[in-house]
Amino acid sequence: GLKEIFDEGGVEAYVTGVGSLFAIHFTKERPINGLTSERTKDVKATKKLFNFMLDRGVAYLSPSKAHFVLALAHTEADIEKFLALMEEFVKKEF
Repeated sequence: GLKEIFDEGGVEAYVTGVGSLFAIHFTKERPINGLTSERTKDVKATKKLFNFMLDRGVAYLSPSKAHFVLALAHTEADIEKFLALMEEFVKKEF
């Protein structure tokens, strides 16, 4: 769902990860490793996302790295809320 949200919003972003671990990279260049990601990311957009999500009750580890973990405790409603918030963020900030 994230890729669709970014594509529809015209946002240059990539989603990477494996299984329930994933990251969002606001970048024009596809991140192939951690160095590429750090060198090319839009720091301002990454920090805006952190503050936006935190203000709406979604917390994650670092304002400089949009890394997420889905767990068994998360419900389908939690996932839908996350996607709705991401769509709101894209419309508001881009």
